[in-house]
Amino acid sequence: MLIVMHSNKKQGVSGRARLADSSDIWDMARSVLMMGRAKNDGKIYLSHEKSSYARPQQTVLLHIDDVDVEGVKTARAVFDGYTDKKDADFIEERRGQDTRSAILNVLSESRLGSMPSNELRAAVLREIGCSDSTYNRVYSDLTKSSQIAKQAIRGKDGRNRWYTCYCGETSGKVPF
Repeated sequence: MLIVMHSNKKQGVSGRARLADSSDIWDMARSVLMMGRAKNDGKIYLSHEKSSYARPQQTVLLHIDDVDVEGVKTARAVFDGYTDKKDADFIEERRGQDTRSAILNVLSESRLGSMPSNELRAAVLREIGCSDSTYNRVYSDLTKSSQIAKQAIRGKDGRNRWYTCYCGETSGKVPF
């Protein structure tokens, strides 16, 4: 028997938690394949997520070509290769890209191109609902690549407050 289901729209979940409405289907299935689209390169993946009788196989990567078959326009799946990445890896990749874009967008749209770091975190978490660990990882990567910078600025009350500023894609110059 083959059962086909849509995944749900929950943020930050992969595998079993992505199956729409019921994890019971995952539990009773002997083999589960999940299909999705990689955000970075747009390739379609077919991931073997569960197998009760053998080790899950590698994920298949493919893309779709438009073709004519006897004058009828249709689509053809074209094999691109294999990867060891699973559904969770592709979901995490999307969250990372979304988080990166959200951080840079919030900063670039702020009045001065900088804002208190805690306000930035709150705005990004509110906007895309990523986890703290995803936010911290992406924030750290952006800091290391000098696209953003974090700086302590002493307030009128004598206490330091942390601010984050947008440095641009390649400048590396901190505009504090």
